[in-house]
Amino acid sequence: MARGVLATAAAMVLRRARRSAWRPLPTRRGVGSCTTAAPVAATNRLPLLDRDIPKELAAQSHLDDAKAGELSSAQLLLLAEQQLALRLGVVIDGPFTSDDQLTPFIALGRVLGVPVKIIQCVVALEVLQDRIRRRDGQVTSVQWSGDSGVVQLTTRLEEDMAAGSLLFPNAVAGADLLTVDTSRPPNRCLEAVQRWLVKPHD
Repeated sequence: MARGVLATAAAMVLRRARRSAWRPLPTRRGVGSCTTAAPVAATNRLPLLDRDIPKELAAQSHLDDAKAGELSSAQLLLLAEQQLALRLGVVIDGPFTSDDQLTPFIALGRVLGVPVKIIQCVVALEVLQDRIRRRDGQVTSVQWSGDSGVVQLTTRLEEDMAAGSLLFPNAVAGADLLTVDTSRPPNRCLEAVQRWLVKPHD
């Protein structure tokens, strides 16, 4: 199959390959994008780019949250372009809660002639709040956790309408979209994604 791009409401993929065995690994779930992106990458033998890694490094360099987010997104775009230039694909795990975060990746796919597929991970608000509380002390400083993380989530949802895509499906122009409710078991989410990836899209 041709190279392609896959994203979730916190992840994006470029290209699919052969299947391989995947076993669930322990994760500290939020909305569930990493828990979805990692097995999709492993199953399809694609590299995984996690935005939290460069964002954490940027935050350690004393950038505020917004600037660290902008820098890490720009870095992911360059890394994705590099993978595609090598005729490889990539899975990108990031929040992608607004069109301006997705647009550069969709444009990259269009320029290079590769399909963009977005897996939008959603979950009920109370489930997301509980996950954030339970991962206190177990995630990087740029990931919401504990009671303070729930406050950050609440503030974000109140101030940024686009952040509602963490809870509800949102259409994305220029890309195929699959919404995955990550309250389902991870293996069921993976099965749904794999069925969708092999299905022909217009």
